[in-house]
Parts: sequence; structure tokens; C-alpha cells
Amino acid sequence: MAILSTDAQLRVLYINHEFTRAFGYRKQEMKTARDWMELAYANAELRQQKLTSWLSEVQQAQVNRKPIPHRQAHVRCQDGSQREVILQTSLQRNLLLVTFTDITEQKRLQGELLKREKQFRGFVENANYIIYTVDLQGYGTYLSPNYQKILGVDPAEIVGKHVAEVLHPSDLPDGAAAFASVLQGQRVTGVEYRIRHADGEWSWQASNLGPMFDDAGCLSAVIGVGRDINLRKQAQEQLSLSEAHYRLLSDNARDVIWTLAPD
Repeated sequence: MAILSTDAQLRVLYINHEFTRAFGYRKQEMKTARDWMELAYANAELRQQKLTSWLSEVQQAQVNRKPIPHRQAHVRCQDGSQREVILQTSLQRNLLLVTFTDITEQKRLQGELLKREKQFRGFVENANYIIYTVDLQGYGTYLSPNYQKILGVDPAEIVGKHVAEVLHPSDLPDGAAAFASVLQGQRVTGVEYRIRHADGEWSWQASNLGPMFDDAGCLSAVIGVGRDINLRKQAQEQLSLSEAHYRLLSDNARDVIWTLAPD
């Protein structure tokens, strides 16, 4: 932690090694706190604004005997780089003690995390898959927005319901078996089931299911990624009907039906 102390006239009395390491400035470059502000803030208007508000807070703290509020600031270093810091000022008799906590890396990581979350959110909202989570009792806790695009139903109408209220009754045994396997820590792929479309028809979906764990490593939920397989199911049904029709003709025809393969 970087430390700077001044007297009541804002003359710099001490800076520690961490201060020099973090910002690159040495004590001989800063006779007063105003010198430090000139080094830290290139913009004169911003510098004066920061100095005035800081001195005002110090004076109010002296009068009201209350702590001086923490400040967050971007500080210019000697090499021209910027560091984001939290400044904490405290009164020690006739001295001002200022500590600087460097949060530059923390802010960078937060920015990266927000960027990735935004990218993931975009993927979830625009993908042709339905992403959902279910708690350990089988109640829906999250449903991606494209559920409405694919099935015409507002996700808010489904979240909070038990899976037994959503799946086709005939598909409940297979769904329950898959859910039980995930509760044992397994991953399950290709679970097929029907859910109701907004038009009242049953729509075929296939899901891959997996466990989610909390920070302590305990199972906390089930996550699923579902995709629409209606076209495949319709094609399979048409094929089955064609085969059944062919067998019916074959079984009842008086003439011989040959099937020939090319040489």
C-alpha cells in the first residue's frame, strides 16, 4: 500500500517505498500535496477541482470530527501510464495520512469479465439453442430469451414451474431418469422430449444436461442446452409411414414386387 503524509500546510513529510514503486515519483519531486496533484493530474481544471473538493472534505472532517470519505481516482504515473486507486485520508493530530490502494488490475479483470458476460449474453440471446437451469427440486430458475423466438412463449411464464408441468406426460419418465443421473454428477446427452408451443402443438426438443456446482464444490443446479428437432422427427415419421405403406402394399399385392440394386 502506497502512503503519503503531509503537515497542516500540506507539505509532504513522508512517502514510502511502495509509493515510489507504484507511481514512480520520489519525495524530492513533491514539496507539497499540490505538487503531487500536478504530477498526478495533467488537466489543470480537473486538478483544481480534485484539490478543492479534497480540502473541503478534510476541513469538514476536522469540524465535524467524522471520517473523510474514500475517493476513487485515476492517477498519472511518472512513465505516463494510469493507475486506478482508492484514496483514504485520515487525520493524525496535525498530520494528514493518505493511503493509496491500487485497484488497476482488479478493474481490468472486472472489465474483462463484463466483456465476456456481454459476449455470452449475446450468444445466449441469439443462438438457436435454448439454455436453461433447473434447481435440485426440478423447478426452472432460468430460461434464455430465445425460448420465445423458438416456441412463442414468454420465458417468464415458464420460469418457476416444475418440469412436470412443462414436459409432455409421456416423456416424463425419460426426463426424470435423465434428471436423476445429473443429480449423481453425470452428464446426459440427447434427451428427447416434447414441450408445448404457443400454437398449442407439442414441439420436439433434444437436450444435453449437466451438473452445476457452487463455490464450495456442491451440486447446486442442473443446466441444459436444448435444440429443436421437429424437422427430424417429422422426417422420421414420414419415413415410418412410407415404410408401413410399402409393407401394406407388399403384403397384400397379388403380383410379385421386386427390389433391384444396380450392379
